Amino acid sequence: MQSEVAKLRQELEDVYLGMVNGLRGLSSGGARHVFIHQKMREAENVHCRLTPYVGDEQATEMVCNVFDQVMNEEKK
Repeated sequence: MQSEVAKLRQELEDVYLGMVNGLRGLSSGGARHVFIHQKMREAENVHCRLTPYVGDEQATEMVCNVFDQVMNEEKK
């Protein structure tokens, strides 16, 4: 059974992967802005749900690390 933190981390990874994959298919600037805004709000929501488990600073660090990880994997 996964811990709640592990589940939230996976959810965050899924949000960022969705953002990357979705951007590849969008052509309109306005649609792209709305899409990115929605994904960033989803990431913010995960951050808020992580905070009670690990504290604000560690939750922020986790969000940034997952973002970096997903972006670096996409460059390969």
